[in-house]
Amino acid sequence: MSSDRNLLGLLKYELSLRNYTVLAEDDPYQTFVHINEFAPDLLIVDLILDEYNGGAISHQVKSNAQMNDIPIIVLSDYELETRYASRFGCDMVIQKTEDLHPVIDAINHLFLERELMPT
Repeated sequence: MSSDRNLLGLLKYELSLRNYTVLAEDDPYQTFVHINEFAPDLLIVDLILDEYNGGAISHQVKSNAQMNDIPIIVLSDYELETRYASRFGCDMVIQKTEDLHPVIDAINHLFLERELMPT
C-alpha cells in the first residue's frame, strides 16, 4: 500500500510539473461525486482498490452518457491485465512501475488523440 501512495505522490508531482491540475481521491465511492463536480479531462484509477475495483469504476463511467467521453487509464500491478483494456471499458491499462514515462506518454497520447478528433 505504501508503494501505491509513493506512486501517487510521484504521479501528482510529475503531472503538476507539466501544469496539470491533479485531484487525488482515496475513497473510490467519492470518485463519481468528483467527476460530477469537477468534470475531469482524464481519470487514472488503480485496478485493485480497497472495497472497490478500478475496472468497475471504468465500466460505470463509460456506461454513463454524461461521463463516457472521459478517457480512463487503469493502472495494474499485473502485466497480463495490460492486454485487456476492453475488458474494463477503459482507454488503456498500464502496468504500475516506478517509471512514470509510460503513464505520461499515455496521457499525452490520449489528449493528442482527443484534440485530433473531429467535433
